[in-house]
Amino acid sequence: MIKMRVIGVMFVCGFLGACGASNDTQEEAFLSGTWKHVCKVDRSLEAKNKTTIETAVYYPDTTTYTDSEVTIKYVSYESNNCIDEVDDFYMTGTYIIGDSKFLDDGLEVKNIDLVISHTEMDITFEIAQIILIEQGYLYEGVENADGSRPTEIYFDSWSEKQL
Repeated sequence: MIKMRVIGVMFVCGFLGACGASNDTQEEAFLSGTWKHVCKVDRSLEAKNKTTIETAVYYPDTTTYTDSEVTIKYVSYESNNCIDEVDDFYMTGTYIIGDSKFLDDGLEVKNIDLVISHTEMDITFEIAQIILIEQGYLYEGVENADGSRPTEIYFDSWSEKQL
């Protein structure tokens, strides 16, 4: 249970983990389900890249998509091994898959727009993102400092579709 105030909130790739929905049934089927985020606990990046609540740092664990809704589970770990779970919380929202586009490096990605909320903390985020799905892995765009839609994919973090 989270009763502490939010010290800092910043979402990078790990936050989005997996995104998407569309009127296209094939895309919905491809994105629907649960995606497991790769766990990389990096204590040096906590203030910059992770959701921080008092002294605990929460990393994205899973993202589940159904139709146009998304649920993201965040987990706090006791150590860097990503096994000793101390606490968790959930954020929910909606998402829309936009048009496809080609990046400068030739990759074809999808635009994604999300509205994510945590009702207990009264926080809502509107996020413009891009995703690339290849061979069961989902990658997101590199966050821009100005909050604009990313223009390149971040390959150092990913999510794997769960069966």
